[in-house]
Amino acid sequence: MSGTGRTIPIGAAELRAIRERESVLEQTLARLTGIDMTTIERIEKGETPLTTLEPDQIRQWAKTLGINPARLTGETPQEGEDGTTVIRRMRTKRGWSCPQLAEHANVPYRSLRQYDSGERDTANMAAGILARVAIALDTSMEKLSGRPEPDHATDDPPAGWTGTRLAWHRTRQGLSQAELAIRAGQTTQTIGGIETRRWATGSKRSRIILDLAAGLGIQALDLMDQTPEGKPRMNDPKPAKTEHSATADDLVYRNHVNAAIDQLRLAARTTDTGERIRLLTGALTDTGNAIGQLAQFDSDGRARPPRK
Repeated sequence: MSGTGRTIPIGAAELRAIRERESVLEQTLARLTGIDMTTIERIEKGETPLTTLEPDQIRQWAKTLGINPARLTGETPQEGEDGTTVIRRMRTKRGWSCPQLAEHANVPYRSLRQYDSGERDTANMAAGILARVAIALDTSMEKLSGRPEPDHATDDPPAGWTGTRLAWHRTRQGLSQAELAIRAGQTTQTIGGIETRRWATGSKRSRIILDLAAGLGIQALDLMDQTPEGKPRMNDPKPAKTEHSATADDLVYRNHVNAAIDQLRLAARTTDTGERIRLLTGALTDTGNAIGQLAQFDSDGRARPPRK
């Protein structure tokens, strides 16, 4: 696909394949787009054309799957509708070639050119790369992705804060992981993995970090982990070469338990059956993860040595 011209629309079978590949449930797609599940099923079977939907619903469907809306309709993309078009337009305005932008942003050119040319959608770009490109172009990750920017500034974590930026902003707003998961349309597993530094924000897909930032009402750049040089981290931090840490294991265990409790409480309050199923499924997953974490301890509470 190029940045201009007409695109070849996605067929019904491919549309379903993309949804399943992205692990998006029909219930989730229905909730985020406002389309009933029966209509979604008929569209994915090819029985109902996408053109029967409202334009906003088509755009939301595309956003949920992380693809360019033009691929759902076959129409000519509007300028600025696709994040890659914005990247190209902004670098061209500065008189930069794609290799020059890659150099200024300190990101791999081979990766950047796929998004600059429109071969891949910005929503699937690693958040760390998008963050560095945004800083190089003096803009926001939201603008490069065609998303609305928050209209207010936010504070940075205070000096001495040892947790992640995500944990700081979430707890500052008094949100549990489950509550943020509902706001952002993400999972507690993703949030917990970032907050325990199992994953760096920079290694996750941009749409995940953008969704979390939107759920908190802040810019995605405010959630980005940083390198010692103060640049957005692109990859997962290398684990320190230390002995097995019982403290770290206990933190992960408690994180899973608290996430399960939060989801059970929310499931008891909601009246939406689909939401109940999603929350209860998440609670079961977190409970299983907590049990798995306990398996790393002996009956007397001492951490077992790591397997060699």
